[in-house]
Amino acid sequence: MLLAKNIFNVSDLHQEVFHLNRNLTKEMLKVTALEEKIQTPLNIHRWRKLEVSLFFKKKV
Repeated sequence: MLLAKNIFNVSDLHQEVFHLNRNLTKEMLKVTALEEKIQTPLNIHRWRKLEVSLFFKKKV
């Protein structure tokens, strides 16, 4: 009886390790995506930079 319980527990632990590993992989992919997004941000408001650069541009 004790051996059967241990086998059942090993099976449960194996499934839990599998699911935790899958969740960890998902989170690592999210972190990688966020790091890439930070390194190359999308500039949604380009006109603001242009407006500021045109406003402070010296007249020749």
